[in-house]
Amino acid sequence: MLVVVSFALHALWEYSHVPLYTGYEQLGSGLPLILWATSGDVLYTLLITAFVFLCSDKVGPWRARQYAALGIGGFVIALLVEYKAMALHKWAYTAAMPIWLGVGISPIAQMALLVPLSVYISWRFTR
Repeated sequence: MLVVVSFALHALWEYSHVPLYTGYEQLGSGLPLILWATSGDVLYTLLITAFVFLCSDKVGPWRARQYAALGIGGFVIALLVEYKAMALHKWAYTAAMPIWLGVGISPIAQMALLVPLSVYISWRFTR
């Protein structure tokens, strides 16, 4: 369930935020690019969730602490991915992308918000 929910949320975000990026032509374009980026987002979501789960002492419904850890994990991963992409010139931002800490706010917000939201929605569906 987590893969399905995460994929849907990240795909919608990627699709709606493509206009904020430029210079990614070597990675592809259109639907294949969105699917590639979304797959990476889902993989990061699974890794962050597994890490938080393994470090958690709580069995059963998660509390705010675990969801905050998911958001922080997403934030950190997004920063690392964006810094690496900028250093390797994998893509650039259009003038419409708000910048913070030298990277775009959109990918930071995406991972910080959608990782915990994906877990929460998945938990609610499987309850």
